[in-house]
Amino acid sequence: MIMTFVRSWLRLGAPNAGRTWILRALALVIATYGVHSWMVMGTGSRRMAEMAMNFWNFKEAALRFFLHQGAIMGLLICLSHDSMALIQTRTARNRKSVT
Repeated sequence: MIMTFVRSWLRLGAPNAGRTWILRALALVIATYGVHSWMVMGTGSRRMAEMAMNFWNFKEAALRFFLHQGAIMGLLICLSHDSMALIQTRTARNRKSVT
């Protein structure tokens, strides 16, 4: 539903292979930067509920902080999208083998 809306909003035609590969490469770049940002921001320790005395560093650029956070979001979005696609293909394959 969302993809259809964005496709009509951007006035894109039918899906084509070139655009798909460009978007996949872009997703890979964002996910790779997301892994880097995950390490830089120390997100792992925060997700494991470890006590950390990290506060906003007002000497750091705000743009860099938001780029790191956006890249981490992009990483998690790519992971969830790819895992759901894998689950759907395995489910469809299992249904075909049962019938």
